[in-house]
Amino acid sequence: MDANNTSSSTKTFRPAISYSLLALAVTLFIFSPCLWLLARYHPGTFQWDRAHTFLLQCENPFRSDVESAMLWRLLPPIIAHGLGLRGYYPLVIPLVGVVVLLWYVFTVLFSRVADVRFAFGGTLLLAASSGVLVPLHWFGMNDAWVWFALLATGFSASRYTLPLACLLAPWIDERYIIGLPLALLVRFFDAGNTISLRVLVTSTLWLAPYAIIRLLGSFGSHASDALGFFLNHAKSGVLVTIPWAPLGWWMAFRLAWIPAIFAIRNKPWVLGLSCVITLIVMLLLAADISRSAAILSPVILLGLLLFAKQQPELAARYTLSLGLLNLLVPAAHVVSNRFALISPLPLEVWRLLR
Repeated sequence: MDANNTSSSTKTFRPAISYSLLALAVTLFIFSPCLWLLARYHPGTFQWDRAHTFLLQCENPFRSDVESAMLWRLLPPIIAHGLGLRGYYPLVIPLVGVVVLLWYVFTVLFSRVADVRFAFGGTLLLAASSGVLVPLHWFGMNDAWVWFALLATGFSASRYTLPLACLLAPWIDERYIIGLPLALLVRFFDAGNTISLRVLVTSTLWLAPYAIIRLLGSFGSHASDALGFFLNHAKSGVLVTIPWAPLGWWMAFRLAWIPAIFAIRNKPWVLGLSCVITLIVMLLLAADISRSAAILSPVILLGLLLFAKQQPELAARYTLSLGLLNLLVPAAHVVSNRFALISPLPLEVWRLLR
């Protein structure tokens, strides 16, 4: 029995990796990074600023002279430091996160509907979203690991997933905590269960170590600067950001909003209100509108799975078509009042070489 399970897992793993890498390659061709910006360090750009901080942390994870928002995002720097990654090598960690995220999306979809068109189409949808485009285009962004943790929280059947995600993911980015209530709702609705108070209490308890350490400020007196950074944005920066919010939210997913809306339509009050609250909280805390909206990624996956349940004969064809069509819809990064259109690879190569 064990040998059969191992063989089956291997057979599933190989196509999942292959199709995930294919989705990644297609996405990079259509929505390429700005190669001329990435060719060398450009301070003051959102493509490089986070990389500068991340690389400093990889040299010394507990240093306090870094960007305040990064003071508590310690897990990736600790791993890079422990592995002895130096120079630009730590920048591989966010890219590995992208591959893991897409592999997981394909695996979940294919495990529910054994049709490559459905799984690949859904993977394409997520690959062309800001949850993948940001860590591909901005160096040092570990977002994909956070979205992976939220998706695993929403769809994994393993009893170890929730404790591990709650214990580890906040140390990658606090966005996991903000997205956790929505991910738990997705978990309940996907399983067809009512909201479980036990699961809510359990997840809160697993978050306790992170909360206690944060409150104690164990990593230095400068740790409170992160709170000041977010409060300052909430008081002043958000006034500049709000007018750009609808455009930023659209650019996060574009046609992938269709399955998200389908999921919300099935649970309009609870799920819809939770999505709105989550987006507003992120808008108050961060200026990177399109990037932060990726926190709703579990809702997109839920919408695809609900559609497959309700329209099994249409799911594969429609999902693949939607994934391909989404590649034709212009994409951009929206940060506060800055708008950066994403170009295809041939154009970026021309810009680099001219």
